[in-house]
Order: sequence, then structure tokens, then C-alpha cells
Amino acid sequence: MLIKAFKKQEEKRAWDMWIQLYPEMLLPHPMGKEPRMKFISFEEFLKKVTKPEVKPERKETVQDIFNRYKKAIKPN
Repeated sequence: MLIKAFKKQEEKRAWDMWIQLYPEMLLPHPMGKEPRMKFISFEEFLKKVTKPEVKPERKETVQDIFNRYKKAIKPN
């Protein structure tokens, strides 16, 4: 139930952001004929905004980093 409420709140925030961008997607730029932004549907906008952020995996282990710094600091 809490998750559902959180998702509903997240959707409401996304809707508020999309509504603010809507005029930019429709009205032409004052110095041109095209709108400032390409139109994007709310569903597509919601997918982009709520997509979880995926962090790239580290190829270097913590031990490797430690050893690299240890070598850099150790006087020869």
C-alpha cells in the first residue's frame, strides 16, 4: 500500500513537471518557427523520469585501488 502511494506521488510530480514543459513543446520559439522542445507524450516522459538509474560496474576492485595508491605514495 505504501509503495502504491509512493508511485502515485511520483506520478503526480512527473505530471507537474510535464505540464510546465508542455508550452515549450507546442508554442513556437519567438525567433523561429519550431517549438523549443520536441513533443513527448506524458507516458514516455513518465518512463524516462521514473527509470531507475543504473550504475556501471567497477572493473577495478577496492584492493586494486588501494594497491595503486599505496604504490603512488610509497617513496622509492
